[in-house]
Amino acid sequence: MRSRLDKNSWVLNKPVAHRGLHNGTYPENSMAAFKNAIERGYPIEMDVQMSLDKKLVVFHDDNLSRMTGYNADIRETDYETIKSLHLSDSDEMIPDFSDFLALVGGKVPLLIEVKQQKQKGIEQKILDELKGYKGEFVVQSFDPNIVLNFKKLAPEIIRGQLACGYKQDLGFIKEFVLKHTPLNFLTKPDFVNYDIGSLPTKKSRYSGLPLICWTVRTEEQKKKAEDLGINFVFENVFS
Repeated sequence: MRSRLDKNSWVLNKPVAHRGLHNGTYPENSMAAFKNAIERGYPIEMDVQMSLDKKLVVFHDDNLSRMTGYNADIRETDYETIKSLHLSDSDEMIPDFSDFLALVGGKVPLLIEVKQQKQKGIEQKILDELKGYKGEFVVQSFDPNIVLNFKKLAPEIIRGQLACGYKQDLGFIKEFVLKHTPLNFLTKPDFVNYDIGSLPTKKSRYSGLPLICWTVRTEEQKKKAEDLGINFVFENVFS
C-alpha cells in the first residue's frame, strides 16, 4: 500500500506532544499545555469531540468525570455545560476547537485525533473549521469509518489509522480491526499509529505503511521507538 507522506515529513520525524505538553501544572488538552508545546516547538497531538448540540471541543475521554468531576458523556452534554467545566481543579477550561486553532495559528504542526461519535457529521464540521487554516495538520482516528469519511470528503488531507494490539474487552471483531487494520485497503491511510507496547509487530498489521507509535512515557519506551526507527507521540520524556 502506498503513502503520500514524504520520508522527511514531520509526522515521521518530529516527536509529538500527547494532548499538548502537559504536566502537574498544565492539564492535558488545555490551552496552557498547548502553549507549553508551542513554546518548545513540539507538534501537538489532541482530540476532537462533538457536544450534544454539535459544537467541536478538544477533549479525550468520552466521559467528563476524570478530568472535570462532572459525570456525563461529553457527546450527550450541551456546549454551555461543557464550557463551564474546569480541567483538573485548575483555571483551565475545555477548549473550543476553533479557539485552539486560533491559538496554534500554524506555529507547530497538528496531529488531530477524531474520536468515535454517537452523532454523524463531525468530519465535515472539522473540515469547515480547518478551511483557511494556514498551518500543517493531519487527521487520525481509531474508527475506520471516520478515516473513510475523510477520504471521501477531503481526499487531499493526509490521514492516519490508529491501531492497538492489546486486549481492551471490546469484543473480537473490534479488537481484530484495531490490531490488524484490515480495512486499510478501503480507507487508504497514509500512516498507521500503533501502540508502543505492541511493537514490533508484523508488517501485515499496518499494511506496510509508514509507522509511528503512541504513547511513549518512559526513557525505555523512547529508546524502543528510536531503535525501531519510528517517530512517536510522547508524554514525560521531554520537558
